[in-house]
Amino acid sequence: EDIYILADIDNVVETNRGTTLGIGDNKIYTIEHFLSALNGLGIDNATVEIDNIEPPIFDGSSKPFVDRIMDVGIKEYNSARNNIIISEVIEYKDERCRIEVIPCDEFQVTYHADFPYGNIGKKEYTYSQTEDYIEQISAARTFCSIGELIFLKENGLIQGADLNSGIVFLDKNIDKDKANDILLELNIEVISLENDNHTLNNVQLRYENEPVRHKVLDLIGDFTLLGSSLKGHVLSYGGGHSCNIEIIKKIK
Repeated sequence: EDIYILADIDNVVETNRGTTLGIGDNKIYTIEHFLSALNGLGIDNATVEIDNIEPPIFDGSSKPFVDRIMDVGIKEYNSARNNIIISEVIEYKDERCRIEVIPCDEFQVTYHADFPYGNIGKKEYTYSQTEDYIEQISAARTFCSIGELIFLKENGLIQGADLNSGIVFLDKNIDKDKANDILLELNIEVISLENDNHTLNNVQLRYENEPVRHKVLDLIGDFTLLGSSLKGHVLSYGGGHSCNIEIIKKIK
């Protein structure tokens, strides 16, 4: 028996390390990368069939989805697109983040990041809908710190993921010898714990500010759940999925 779940803000049931949709006992986890691919390519009319509890992670970006969508092509309809136009500032904040949406004649996102690991530090990046989503955003991979990786693996939270599923950034606050021992216990091959990329096994970044671009990728995916195109500028200060979902509820 098929279960139909509308990709809508009202069906979001969890935002722990990803956005989860659900109806009753049926849940689909980590939908944001696939939805980001759709939204980034301007697709707002699609039926997605899935035979498991989440889409494949691939390399942690939305590019594999984008490539397959471009392979089959996009159909344009003659009907007008629904827009939500922001006419006044809408804001949400909690102890972890602040996010606001201000009037703008197109959809824009500015993300302000401040990560204490991987030599990322304070960075900001702005994306607007007139830019090339495929070139500027789609290849940016999901990421975590080496400490988060150890925590997630020890708690069985990323069972299907390996080191090709995203970027693991090094953290100078983590003891290298201890980290090496734990990673080996978890069957993770360790080649490098110190390098110029500040990544586990010296993984090369695809963009100099790849983590910030991935945060934008996630936000674009979450904002698909609004159900209409947004004309407004989203400014996120350290926001993640829970923050995105809360501001979308306020907009709606």
